[in-house]
This record gives sequence, C-alpha cells and structure tokens, in this order.
Amino acid sequence: EVHQMFLEVDVIYLGAGNTMTLLEAFAKWELEALLKQLSKSKVIVGISAGANVLCEYGYSDSFQAQCELIKGIGIVPCVFTPHAQQEERQSFDEDSLFYEGIKVKANDLEAYLYQDTKILKI
Repeated sequence: EVHQMFLEVDVIYLGAGNTMTLLEAFAKWELEALLKQLSKSKVIVGISAGANVLCEYGYSDSFQAQCELIKGIGIVPCVFTPHAQQEERQSFDEDSLFYEGIKVKANDLEAYLYQDTKILKI
C-alpha cells in the first residue's frame, strides 16, 4: 500500500514534473493528510513541482505556457516559484501580491530549508 511505503522511509522525495498531476495523485491516494502528519517527524524534500505542492501556493505552468498560482497542501507556509530566473516566471511578484506571508523565488540550483517556522536559503 502507498501509505505504508511512506511510513517506512526516513526521507520522502517529491520530484519535478507537473504540479497539478502531483496534486491529483495526492488526492487519488489520499496523501495530503498523511504528508502533513509525517512532516512533523520525517524529512520531506521537493524539487520544482514537488516543492510547489508542499507550499500554500506554488507558481506553475501546469495548465498552459503562462504561469499561475496553484493551491498546494500547505506544509510550508509560503508562496513559491521554482525556476524564478525564467522569463515566464517574472510575473510572480505581481501575481502573488494578495499573499501577505513569505514569498520564495528559487532560481535553478538553489535550495531552501523550512525548519522551526523559518525558511532559509542554503
């Protein structure tokens, strides 16, 4: 079972791809609540779409060439964009004006750590 696999590992890695496809998989296998619970005791790593889904909102081109904010599962309290150096992501600041919390713009080859309510660039 999928849930059992998550329970047995020390680190959960959510890879790149399509943000909406990943969220649909979470819904299909009822993983959102489990991941939120496991985030208190396990390391969860996300890259690109995998990072988008961990945040409150992720900036994604899942639907079209133009990026838009997609609601994630909210483990990390921020609005996030991977690949921030890309031209199509330059509207992130304007599109995320509604969000009053932390905004993270991650360029390729950058990493951030969320720990003890802080987001740190590492």
